[in-house]
Amino acid sequence: GSNANDVTMNIRIKNKEAIWVSLTAIAGLEVARALITPDSVRVINRLENVYIKKPFSYLYEFTNNKINFATLQSVLVGNTISEFITGSTEVNIDGTKAGLKTSVGSIIYDLMVNNQNKVVQSSLKDTVASQSLSVFYGDFQAISQQQVPHSVVMKSQAKSKNISLDLKYTKIELDVPVEIPFRVPDRYTIKN
Repeated sequence: GSNANDVTMNIRIKNKEAIWVSLTAIAGLEVARALITPDSVRVINRLENVYIKKPFSYLYEFTNNKINFATLQSVLVGNTISEFITGSTEVNIDGTKAGLKTSVGSIIYDLMVNNQNKVVQSSLKDTVASQSLSVFYGDFQAISQQQVPHSVVMKSQAKSKNISLDLKYTKIELDVPVEIPFRVPDRYTIKN
């Protein structure tokens, strides 16, 4: 809707296994924690003392059902979505940028990469399902000899639901051990 919230998100990604997110708000208090795996979405809502456990398909309320865990991970870190790059992908070079466009079923995938082959814009549109996801990457900085975006702007539209995220990464570490703490307090109500 028209609600806007300023929060701090800590995101940890264990490649191909888990995406962990902790949201803190006023006075640094954690308000929610999520754990997304290839088969499930689990959320602890600390404001309402509620725990939600759903199959990964729960995310289809907000996005297309062709989106999988690998797609979500690629979007968060600024990689190409490899399952949408096919032999029929069109390539268009415009100065220092290259555009790629392909269709898979009813989904059109548009991608723009810069002269360092880094994704600067990515778009998935399914006009049949009235869904779209646009992602813009910027403020690239070198980390462990890799150019990594520190700014990610996402706009998702699924039927009447619109979500916009404006992420500013302040600290990024690559190839380090990742802990994914996720424990549900006994007093929480379980909603499935």
